[in-house]
Amino acid sequence: MRMKGRSLAAAAGLLAGLAAVAGAYAEEPCGLCDEQIVTNSALAQCFLDEYPSLAGKAKDAIVVDLSKCEQDRGIVPSLGMPGQQAVEPSVTFVVTPTQLDCLKTKLERKDIELDPSATIELGSCQ
Repeated sequence: MRMKGRSLAAAAGLLAGLAAVAGAYAEEPCGLCDEQIVTNSALAQCFLDEYPSLAGKAKDAIVVDLSKCEQDRGIVPSLGMPGQQAVEPSVTFVVTPTQLDCLKTKLERKDIELDPSATIELGSCQ
C-alpha cells in the first residue's frame, strides 16, 4: 500500500510538472511568426480590407496571404536613395493574433509613409 501511495504521488508530481512546462510553452512567442514585414500603400490597404476575415481566424498563428491583391506594376520601378537596396514587399507572412491587431493599428496611423515601401516592426507586438 505504501508503494502505491508513492507511485500516485510521483505520477501527480509528473503531471504537475508537465502542466507547468505546457503552460510555459503556451506563453512562448510564435517561432514561425515574422518579426517584421515590408509593405506599400496598395498592400497595406489590401491588408486593412482583409483584416475582418483574418481577425479571429486562429488562436496561434495566422497566415496572411496578400498575393491576390493588386499591386502597382509600373514600367519603371520606384528608385530608392543611392546605396539602398530595393526591398520587395512581404506578400505572405505569418503573425500571431496580437501581431495582426498591432499591424492594423500601425497601418492606420496617419503619419506612416508607405511608398515606395515601409518596414513594419512586429517584434514589439508580442
